[in-house]
Amino acid sequence: MKTNTVTDREELDSEWVELIKQAKELGLTKEEIKGFFYRKEDQMVVYKK
Repeated sequence: MKTNTVTDREELDSEWVELIKQAKELGLTKEEIKGFFYRKEDQMVVYKK
């Protein structure tokens, strides 16, 4: 099992920030970007123990 390190999370966070900035540069609104994340969250499968 791979354990995420702080560095891994920071790198991932910075990649998401960059993608959000690019989306804004392309003209997407804050609401459209939030909508994208909410749709992705709804599609995620969560396994409970």
